[in-house]
Amino acid sequence: MADTEINEIKLFLDKLKKKYSKEIVEANHAFIPTGVFPLDVAIGGGIREGTSIEIAGAEGSGKTTLTIRIIANLMRVYPDDIFVYFDFEHVFDWEWAITNGIECIVTEKNGLKQYEPKGNFVLISPTTGETMFKILEDLFDKNDVNVRGIIIDSLPAIMFEDELLTKTSSIALGSRANSKLAKFMSSRLSKKGAFMFVINQVRDGMDMYGPKLVKPGGHAIKHMYSYQVELKKSNKDTNIDLKDFSNTVYVSELKVTKNKFYGEGYKNSLYISRVDGLSLINNIANTFIDLGVIKRSGPYYQLDGVEEKILGRENTVQYLKEHPDLLVEQYKQYIKKYVMKPGTPLLLEKCDIIFNSETKS
Repeated sequence: MADTEINEIKLFLDKLKKKYSKEIVEANHAFIPTGVFPLDVAIGGGIREGTSIEIAGAEGSGKTTLTIRIIANLMRVYPDDIFVYFDFEHVFDWEWAITNGIECIVTEKNGLKQYEPKGNFVLISPTTGETMFKILEDLFDKNDVNVRGIIIDSLPAIMFEDELLTKTSSIALGSRANSKLAKFMSSRLSKKGAFMFVINQVRDGMDMYGPKLVKPGGHAIKHMYSYQVELKKSNKDTNIDLKDFSNTVYVSELKVTKNKFYGEGYKNSLYISRVDGLSLINNIANTFIDLGVIKRSGPYYQLDGVEEKILGRENTVQYLKEHPDLLVEQYKQYIKKYVMKPGTPLLLEKCDIIFNSETKS
């Protein structure tokens, strides 16, 4: 191609950028580790900036816990940016949020605890979906603010004005409105490099072949997400705190059902303590044992680079909780060697920011 033709193309592109500056998206989005090792292994190392993520599951499977834990980690990676949590279920548990990494100043007034989140975490409880759309428009279109995270809890709980007026609930209305949410947010997320987490429910349904599990919105909203993660509570409970045997841990099976950047079908297990919540260190340790990174010889376990052999799984997890530096470096090495695709702009150094805060808390 001649130099004159190249110059003409450059001039044309410059004019295009000046005229449509708001519509043009720069291709500079990175992948950020969530800090939740079982999830990062299943999704390719981290989530891409400017994308939407659905986290679905039955009640008690850990959907909200996982979402809050990821948001708490991302707030450490982006300390100057805003994270907005839309609580349509109106039951946000501040104590559980603190357990899972959200930093708050807690005071007491008239015998009741008052919570003031540190950083730029904002909790909003809208009455209708239309109110949420207006707030989102103000956040992304009318203000020069750095919005990094939007959380919707939960999709089936959103009430729209037409439902209030007609006094009836329409499945089709909800699906259309949620499809509108996808179209409304996709370009805005991409331009800001923001994340949107949508919590959805899995329910018992019925078709011509018998019982089946269904999600509100179904296939009508499947296209809206870059990632879809489903959680299913396992029947097995374990105990990883030798000092407090009431601190049982439930296991939630995680499955990636959609991933535009890595592929779907990958599975893993989340370990959620009823006392400690979704501990990052606990999950690295248990996942390393599940994956065989921590080698087992009879009843003894041993991590690469550590001469000491430890008796029993519970003792091993407890030892690693007391030596978190061993795990964080192994975390990054495992993702780099076995998980991430070559050339992926994955910022693994962000793990240090996440885990420095985790080990200090």
